[in-house]
Amino acid sequence: PGSELLIRLLPRIISPDRIVVLHPSYGDHAQVWRAAGCEVIETHDPMSLTRTADAVVLCNPNNPDGRFFDPSELNALRRELAKRGGWLIVDEAYADLAPDLSLAQYGGEPGLIVLRSFGKFFGLAGLRLGAILAPEKILAEMTNLLGVWPVSGLALEVGAQAYSDHAWQADMRKRLEGGRKRLDLILRDVGFRHIQGTDLFRFVSCEGAHGVWRQLAEAGIYVRRFPWSEEHLRFGLPADEAGEARLRAALSPSA
Repeated sequence: PGSELLIRLLPRIISPDRIVVLHPSYGDHAQVWRAAGCEVIETHDPMSLTRTADAVVLCNPNNPDGRFFDPSELNALRRELAKRGGWLIVDEAYADLAPDLSLAQYGGEPGLIVLRSFGKFFGLAGLRLGAILAPEKILAEMTNLLGVWPVSGLALEVGAQAYSDHAWQADMRKRLEGGRKRLDLILRDVGFRHIQGTDLFRFVSCEGAHGVWRQLAEAGIYVRRFPWSEEHLRFGLPADEAGEARLRAALSPSA
């Protein structure tokens, strides 16, 4: 029922002592492992610390900055960790945007745990549907924790239809790319210069980011701010032309 629950259950299945977590990234990963009593090292360069880690956790593509990792390099890292009983845990919540980044083809290989989320790309987070790709022993233990009926029949039916509709997926990727390009134009026009992310969200750097957040909030527009930085914001794609115009107006100096 969504990858969030899988994240929270993993410490009950594997027990790494020292875990390296990509930072910045989805905050629950570090939080969950720290609560489990692990030594958590948050770093921008997880590859440099893998020789002394029991597990490495990263998102590919990453949230919130859209950074991505080459699957062949990750598989090599997986092999290195597996040799000493370690784990590579990859959160692929946004991988449907860029399927070539996925490690799904290596699902079941030693030392690899892949988490997938249905809700991001398909826009149905409330359906609560996720997946885990892992060695059979891990799957058996997770199945035991989840119980007999963790996912509703409706979620399974909708998920099966959505994943089999490859034409819709290809069209949606093009639509999201177009929306992302229009959002980038708005952000550049109002003065943002460092823009990155995925086709579902944009991660920007600016001075006084929390002040910009408040300015937008007072205009009824919510963007993501971060407790660890006063220089970054994350923008979701506006839903339509009216939303784009509203965002541009709220960000303009005269707003």
